[in-house]
Formats: sequence, C-alpha cells, structure tokens
Amino acid sequence: MSMKRTHPRSARAAVVCCLALVAAAAPAATFRILFNGSNSAGQEPTAVVQMTPNTFFWDATGSGILSVTKSKQTAVLYAPTGGGVTGPVTASNGRSYTGAGAGTGYLVSYTTQPNTAITYPRQAIGAVLRANLPSGALLGFGNDSGGYENLITADLQGSVTSVYKFSAGEISETPPFYGSDGNYYGVSLRQYGPGQGASYVYRITPAGSLTDLVDLPPGSFTDLNWVPSLFQARDGNLYGDTLTGGNGYGTFYRVTLAGQYTLLYTFPSKSRNSFPGDMFQASDGNFYGIANGCCSTGPSSVGTIFMLTPSMQYTALETINGDKGLCWCRLIQGSDGNLYGTAVDGGLGGIGTMFELELGLPVPAPQARTFQPASGAKGTQVMIWGYNLLEASVSFNGVPAKGVHSSGPNYVWATVPPGAASGPIAVTTAGGTSTTTASFTVR
Repeated sequence: MSMKRTHPRSARAAVVCCLALVAAAAPAATFRILFNGSNSAGQEPTAVVQMTPNTFFWDATGSGILSVTKSKQTAVLYAPTGGGVTGPVTASNGRSYTGAGAGTGYLVSYTTQPNTAITYPRQAIGAVLRANLPSGALLGFGNDSGGYENLITADLQGSVTSVYKFSAGEISETPPFYGSDGNYYGVSLRQYGPGQGASYVYRITPAGSLTDLVDLPPGSFTDLNWVPSLFQARDGNLYGDTLTGGNGYGTFYRVTLAGQYTLLYTFPSKSRNSFPGDMFQASDGNFYGIANGCCSTGPSSVGTIFMLTPSMQYTALETINGDKGLCWCRLIQGSDGNLYGTAVDGGLGGIGTMFELELGLPVPAPQARTFQPASGAKGTQVMIWGYNLLEASVSFNGVPAKGVHSSGPNYVWATVPPGAASGPIAVTTAGGTSTTTASFTVR
C-alpha cells in the first residue's frame, strides 16, 4: 500500500566538480547509421533496447514499435491505432512490452517477427514501462484516472498494479529501476503546486513505502524535454545527471544508499557539451552519455556523445548533427561493447536516426543476480535474471546445462542437467563468467 515519504534530507554538497572540460584519451570511434526515419516508418525514434545479439527495438512517435538489425534490416512490429507508444521493455517470455493508448491505457507485447503483437485489456492506470524485474514482472510509472502519477508493476498478461501513488503535481523525472537491495529507485519532480520545481531521489519498497533519500539542489530540472538518468554503478552507489543544475546546463552527481549527496561534475555553458542525459557506466568502467546541446541555431543546435572517467575527465566522442540526427538522443551499450542510440530529429529524412558507435570497448561482463525456482529436479526450467546475459552458457555447480536460451539481455533460461548437484549457478558469455551468490538445490 502507498505510504507517506519518510525522513526527508537536505542535499549535502561535498563538491568535487570540474567547471571546464578536461581532455581525456579518446578512443578511436567509428560511427554508422543503421536506420533513417521516413514518413512511413521510424518518425522521431526514442527509447532503444537490445532484444537479441543482432536485433534492437525502439519506439517511434509516428510509427509505433520498430526493429532494426545490425545488417540494417527493419520491420514495424506494432502500429497503434490511437494514442502513442512508450517502451519497449524486454520480458522473460521471449516477448517485449510497451504501453499504448491515450489517457488510461493498455499494454502490447510482440516478438522480433511482424504480426505477432498481442493487445491486452485496457487498464485504469496507463503504463510507461522502463525496466524488468527478477520476478518476471515489469516496472514503470503511469497516471491514474485522478491524474496522480503512480509507480507501477505489470505482469505478462497486461495487468497493471500501483505500488505507490505520488502526491499531486509530482512526476517521475527519471526511469525507475530495481536496486541491488531489492528496492525501486528514481527521481521525482514537483511539476506544479507547493514546492514547484523541487526534486528528490526516492527509494520505494515493493510494499509501497517511500523514503526521500536526498533533496536535489534547486534548479536541477527546469526543462522536461529530455530524459535524465539515475542508475546504480559497480560501487553500489547511485549516479545521476540533471538537465539544468550547476551553471544551468547540467550536472553529474552521486548519492549513496544512505543518502549522502556529492556533486561530481558541472557541465559548461550552453554548447554541444551541455544538457546531459541517458548516462550509464559502461564495460570499461567509464561513464557515457548524451549531451543534448540545445534547440537553437548555431553550434549549440547539435549534441555530443561523451565519456566521463571516474576522476571526472570529460571527452567529447562524437557530434550528432545533420545526417546523423539531432538530439535529444538515447544511448545504450550493446552486448558487443558498441554503443547504440537514437536521435529524434535530423537524418536523411529529417525525422530521426538509429546509430551505432564503435569505440573498441570490452564486451560487457555478465551479472547473474537471482534465479527461480530455488530448487528442482533434473529437467527443471530455471529462469536467471541479471544483466548482459545474451548468448550465455549456464552450468549448475560445474555441470553444463542444455536447453539454454536468452530472453533479452536480462533473462536466461536453463534446464537442470542430469548429474547436477546442489550449488551456485554460473553464467558465461564472451564477457566472462558470473556466479550466483545463492545456491540452487537439486532435489
């Protein structure tokens, strides 16, 4: 059930920011356009996810859900008849899901093949899906009939459940995600009403109890056109970017799970290196993201893919403008180590592109976090959840499993093999091996 937020904290700024660009060694970059939007398909592409080693999905304002392969083969997977689409999110059943419809909405799922879409019954809360969960459920947010934003989960039959109802005037500023402690994290912004413009990092338990971890500095978010990020890095801390904090052109910050805030980097004055978004920690340990630039004419009308080292050295890697597209942009790291993204404007058709940026980064290491069921006899199908699990092999306490298949980068299924003994499960990809903390019990 929803509960009031507890223990609000003021932002404590232990400042270690860099106010100017500091050059870092830039990796050699190869930029490729995989898809150019057109009037019939791919208009204004936004969120992008990887479904298979060779296939990516994204949502397009004018077309619905599209796929593209590394060999540039494209397909429309779902075309809405009314309202927009949001997503997609990969799921444990070999399908991906997106929210659709206007106002109160419904979910749609589909595979890599056209004409496989399933539309589920309309729900009282529209769902903007953002992540998947160890249980197999999906995580996101959406507005109810009263106009209140809710943190929601959805099952694979399209049913949406509210976990927490935010106060009137609040919106989820960053996509929520599942933390290593089993709770949900994100940033909420008071869009209107008392305290307008205030934002805070929240933690919400699966039972619906919200804690305000830290109040972000005033002015962190004054523009809603771009998508900021909040994520958990390898050190267990939360990292995020703000669109308009610092000098007014964006910041990068860290928050511990105990609520300690540190300003790490301030982006410079209005330029192609301002207004950050979609940041994450890549396989080389550095942080990557999109500086969306600005929407005026001149040099500030372009964006930049950039890298920040852990010591906060900034490197501009690739300018996004003209035929490459125009930001605002979205960015992920694929299973091959390359960066993939979408640019909402520009391109040959003038309405967006999907691109690949090869930097020679390592293949991401697998992270096998949880599995279910906890026990079973030989022949039992086990679902393992984590990160970077595409093209994986699996072993049960050293005995190789058969019938292994991935369902997007977060799920891998494996059959308990004959001769397996109780013990941890190991998942191996080209990026290395990850062993679960818990042990599977063979009955």
